[in-house]
Formats: sequence, C-alpha cells, structure tokens
Amino acid sequence: MDTSAQGAFINQAHGSPGNLLDLYGAFDVPETETFGSSYFSIKGLRRDSADIRNVDPDPNMLKFASSAAHAYGKPLTSCETFTWLSEHFKTSWSQCKPEVDQVFLSGINHVFYHGTTYSPADAKWPGWLFYASVNFVPNNSLWPHLKGLNEYIARCQSVLQAGAPDNELAIYWPVYDIWHNAKGMDKPLSVHHVDDWLHPTAFYKNLVGLQDEGYSLDFVSDKMLEQVKANGTQFRISPKGGLHEVLLIPASGKMPVATFKNIVRLAAEGHLLLYSSFRKMCPVIKT
Repeated sequence: MDTSAQGAFINQAHGSPGNLLDLYGAFDVPETETFGSSYFSIKGLRRDSADIRNVDPDPNMLKFASSAAHAYGKPLTSCETFTWLSEHFKTSWSQCKPEVDQVFLSGINHVFYHGTTYSPADAKWPGWLFYASVNFVPNNSLWPHLKGLNEYIARCQSVLQAGAPDNELAIYWPVYDIWHNAKGMDKPLSVHHVDDWLHPTAFYKNLVGLQDEGYSLDFVSDKMLEQVKANGTQFRISPKGGLHEVLLIPASGKMPVATFKNIVRLAAEGHLLLYSSFRKMCPVIKT
C-alpha cells in the first residue's frame, strides 16, 4: 500500500486470496501491474526469447483494477508498468510503447515506470539497480531519448484522465468457483499465475469471445451487485460509477443466494441478463 499520490491510498490487490474487485475498490487508487513481455505482431519489434516468461501478460488481468475504479467512480487507475519487460539495459523504448498502449486499452490512466532506481552519485557504473525493472535511469544509454516516450504517455494520460468510462456491458466474476477448491480461500490470485486461476474459467472464455467481437466490458463482484441501482434503461454500482446496459452471467457452479436474488432484482427492473456461453447467448431474461 502506498500513499504517495497526493495523500491518496493506493493498493495493489493482486496476489491476495480475496475478491480482487472488492479489494481494488476499497482504495482511492486501484493499482495493477504488468509482468513480463507481450507478443505483438509488429514487424521488426524485438522480443528476446530469454525474456519470455511462463505466461504472457494478459490485459484482462489489468481490467480487475480498472473495473473497480469504473464501478466506484475513482478518477485514477494506476499501473506499475514494464516490470520484467526484459533484463537490465536490454529494453528498447520501442518495446515499451506497445506495452503501455495495451495498458491504456485496459482502462488504465495513471502509469509509473518500473523502475527509476535511486543511485548515489559515488556508486560505480552502472549504479544501484532494482532486480525486476527496466532501467529508466541516467546510466542507461537510451536516457536522452526517454523524453519522447515520456511525453507520449503524458499526452495519452491527460486525455484518458479527462474522460469517463463507457462500457455498456458488465460481466459477473464468479469468484466462489475459484475459492471452491482444495486450497480454499487461501489461493493467491497473482498476475503471473493467470493460467491457473483465470484462463480455464467460463468467465474468461466469455470475456475473450466478446472482446474478439469488438465489445468492451467491466467486471462486477457479488458485493457490487448488492449495491447496483437501476437508472432508467441503465444501471450503475455507485452514484459516480460508470453506466451499463447489460449484465452477463457466465456459467458458474457456485453463487451466493444473495447474489442470485440481486440478479433477479436487476432483471425485474428491466435489464437484459445473458447466461451461460457467449456463443449461445441463452437463456435470456428480459422484463
């Protein structure tokens, strides 16, 4: 937890065994992180095989933080960006640019570099280094060219921070299915193990299917559904939160009775609820 952003409380909820949406949403600035290098189909872009980790970064992991910010009307969603993008002094700014674009497309509007390491003036070259970071430091030979990347990120952030979320679709995250396993509620939901707790789920398959069709979504939790209020043909989690028109419920094995009642309540108020797989889109409840 950090309090550096003008007295605001910042929290990186990932890695905890709790409901990430609720934990991110409990703080002033939800903060996520990138981890490793992504594959981008860009001609000439270098990606060293030695820097490829056990699982590629997944922009949908970042959306847990931005979804919480959208739900509660928080102006900033932060991201620890470029963690382990490559080994020290190997990273080009051309590698950073598509990574940060992917961050922006995930609803993030407040980037900080990982990392800019403090190093005393009398430390011999290359100075003090942090083990898991790209070196955005004067000892890096690319330092004179960082200005261009920095200004690009600043311009993008200024536009994004002046805007408002506009995802018409919301999808329920069935966290009780994840908790219902041998490790119980002690299962850590970390960025670099999304292949274990996120990728195999119906939630993720529905999410990716919709994204492939051009839709953008926010995620909602059981607690958020307790707070949801109808607003004409739309609904929102909090008075300052983003508006949605459709709630999707992916196939799930475990769901609290209270959550089911809230879903039924929302359906009775006139909102479309889509169950099971994205491809089948059925059954449908609309009142």
